[in-house]
Amino acid sequence: MIKLPFTRLAADDRGNALALFALALPMLIGAVGLAVDTAHWVLLKRQLQQVADSAAMSGSFTAIQGGDIDFAVDEDAARRRSEIGPMNLRATLSPKGHDGDPNAVAVTVSAPAALSFASLFLSKPLMVSASATATMVETNDFCAFALDASSDSGISIDPDSTIESECGIATNSSAADAIRGDATSRVAAKKLFAFGGIVGAGSDPATRARAYSPRQKDPGEGLVVPDVPNTGCPNITVNPSEGSGVTLKPGCFGNLVLNGKVTLQPGSYILNRGNVLFGPKADVTCDGCTFFLTSEDAQSAPGSIGHARIDASASVHLSAPSQGDYAGLLMLQDRRAPPEAKGEENVIAGNAQSKFDGVLYFPSQSLKIDGRGSPDFRCARLIGHKLILSGHVMIARGCSADTGKITLAGAEVKLVA
Repeated sequence: MIKLPFTRLAADDRGNALALFALALPMLIGAVGLAVDTAHWVLLKRQLQQVADSAAMSGSFTAIQGGDIDFAVDEDAARRRSEIGPMNLRATLSPKGHDGDPNAVAVTVSAPAALSFASLFLSKPLMVSASATATMVETNDFCAFALDASSDSGISIDPDSTIESECGIATNSSAADAIRGDATSRVAAKKLFAFGGIVGAGSDPATRARAYSPRQKDPGEGLVVPDVPNTGCPNITVNPSEGSGVTLKPGCFGNLVLNGKVTLQPGSYILNRGNVLFGPKADVTCDGCTFFLTSEDAQSAPGSIGHARIDASASVHLSAPSQGDYAGLLMLQDRRAPPEAKGEENVIAGNAQSKFDGVLYFPSQSLKIDGRGSPDFRCARLIGHKLILSGHVMIARGCSADTGKITLAGAEVKLVA
């Protein structure tokens, strides 16, 4: 039998691999093209999401300050245009789901994807988009507030001071130097927020510093001092010569001048027209005390409200009550107190054996926290009209003051769903 040429060819299996490869090549090229396009798409999507997130945050901060959100969003996105290329941006104030929220800003951003393979089959570029919404929310992760909303500095860091805080520090001051430090001071705080600017205090890499942030509410605005009883409020002075020490019961006093060994029984100590003064020889202990600086004439003579001064050499162990109407509150100055004279701010200090646990609340006067003697302020919570921080001051989280009647909830801008 004679075999025809095509019959012989059909029976010959040489070159099958090449034929199969030729058949699979378009699919292989397609798979590679799709993989490359997918990688480009994912990268662009990630970049656009970062733009949307950042622009929404910037827009919300600007809304809080009463500025032009469209300009702020555009300005923020402009930093990424050289990397991404042309983008379409849309900013919406008080978007759906946040109706009536004047601080909520939604941003949608889109850009054409440079898809080399897919573009062979598409009549126009594929658009990739991302969106984000930011607004002001409150968190409990704060431990120090300066409430003054004027154009003076709200928080001052003394030279050669080190401030470490595991929770947030904030001021309502609108000054360009709302938080002020210098080259010799260091602030390492989880959050450092100012309604105004920050000068020389936010350069530590451990600090999340944010100027022109939201103003904070007064966390103790509902607190009132107890009425001054009509039982009499004597002046008390304890000197080092008192020997083995003195024990005092809660009650009403005029001036409380302690410069010796004193044990204070738990309860409320009301200072009527008087000061709390702990001298350099003071050795004072109280577990469960609250000091109230007020005056029976506070309305007509606010200048009669006293102040607090604790010497840097004093040994002081003070903790706030854990229960009752003033749980977590260590000191409260009547908010009717007038601004203090220069150099007359309230000063809380102590030596290395000293420890303070509770909220120090001075809403109308400056509060100076002096850590030069190395007292333990880890569980102190600080609220003052202005704050002055000096020496080494460290504030920790997870203290009993955080479970008291005053919640130091701070406002900050965050991305929301």
